[in-house]
Amino acid sequence: MLLLDADRPEPVRGGARELAVFLTPEPGAEIRSDTSQILEENIPLLKAKVVEMRGIYAKVDQLEAFVKMVRRHVSFLEAHVLRAERDHGALSQTLRKWLGSSGLPALGNTLSWVPRAP
Repeated sequence: MLLLDADRPEPVRGGARELAVFLTPEPGAEIRSDTSQILEENIPLLKAKVVEMRGIYAKVDQLEAFVKMVRRHVSFLEAHVLRAERDHGALSQTLRKWLGSSGLPALGNTLSWVPRAP
């Protein structure tokens, strides 16, 4: 018959317990492992997206500069048109009145004669 000492744990059982403690990861170790794996997979993708977005931002900056330039040119041309209208406004009003009194259709208007359907 096999006698067991009450103060001493059974050797197989103690070995199993030690093995279980050894194989059981410390709390949070699995989460750190998963996080590390996710970061290792996603960081290169994120870096590629950053490079892509920098290119897009550069294009947006170029478009903004173009719009700014066009806005300046349009303002310049509008000022010239207003000045020309002011300088030649009296002449154009006289010309329009003269053309209107002569019986000719006004420039830019559609034809007043419309063919009828048979």
